[in-house]
Amino acid sequence: ELQKRNKYPYRLVLNGAASKEIEWHVKHYQGRGLMKHFETGADLAKEFGIPISNLDKCFKEYNEIARTKKDPYGKKFFANTPFSTNDYFYVGVITPVIHYCMGGITIGTGGEVLKKNGDPIEGLFSAGEVAGGVHGLNRLGGSSLLDCVVFGRVSGASSATYLLNQISQGDIAGPASSKSGGGGGGPVPVSVTVD
Repeated sequence: ELQKRNKYPYRLVLNGAASKEIEWHVKHYQGRGLMKHFETGADLAKEFGIPISNLDKCFKEYNEIARTKKDPYGKKFFANTPFSTNDYFYVGVITPVIHYCMGGITIGTGGEVLKKNGDPIEGLFSAGEVAGGVHGLNRLGGSSLLDCVVFGRVSGASSATYLLNQISQGDIAGPASSKSGGGGGGPVPVSVTVD
């Protein structure tokens, strides 16, 4: 609902019980300045700029939804309830970001970008997260780095081979000159090895 109305940022509010379940993460994010600790509900309400009665009302409504399992937004699991303003809290500010590009451009085994019919687009290569087809509907954390390294290397080697072939065939200009006086555009032996 908030997202539809562009009411950002969201806040992740962990009560004492929830913060104990993921204590390492809470310490990690607090140490990075991404989570704040509040000793009481009154401190939390002050941070939000609302009367504590509003926060108390919100918690009571949430606790009732958790008890009846009838959430108007479709939430099904309610761990670490009830919430109370007499507890301590850890709060993280959540804003929407592009986390990872799932999918992307269809590529061949050499990183060449493919048309809809499966033919490569001459001279166009893709690397990193935009090189699609590696992951299904989800990914493993940190795997975008692998996309960048692997397809950066594969596409880099493929594009270098393509470019050197174009130069050797005279399709594009090569080096302007050399000490021996030879000009560019002539045949250039090409050898690319990918480990």
